[in-house]
Amino acid sequence: MEIRMNIYHPWHLWEFLFGIPRMEMLYHSIHYMDMIRYFLGDPAKVYAKTLKHPKMAQLASTRSIILMEYDDMVRAFVNTNHGHEFGLKYQDSFIKLEGTNGAIRTTLGMNLDYPSGVPDTFEYVVLEKGRRRNGNPSH
Repeated sequence: MEIRMNIYHPWHLWEFLFGIPRMEMLYHSIHYMDMIRYFLGDPAKVYAKTLKHPKMAQLASTRSIILMEYDDMVRAFVNTNHGHEFGLKYQDSFIKLEGTNGAIRTTLGMNLDYPSGVPDTFEYVVLEKGRRRNGNPSH
């Protein structure tokens, strides 16, 4: 399971976040960690690092990498960067689940061009006895 947010987030909309000792994981990534725990259960270990961004130095952190360890076959991680201001084309806001017989990828459109957002997407692929079946049931 992979969650990647490489976006520009206008943190200035929430003044209470400035000056607190911890920010990104407690106010953003916690939701992704909870979702991973919903699907995979509690991890055996968690490794995490959170960092400031040079253009957002007044905030405690706006970038994190979180690895949730389960066993030698299952991996789950959250990778966030809220300071990517180089255009929508190169931004990411997705959740991806991959298994042995298929994969799901969904885009969380609200995070892109926040607060306007873009449409969410949901795509999947299923392997069926040597065949691949793709699906894109909704946008």
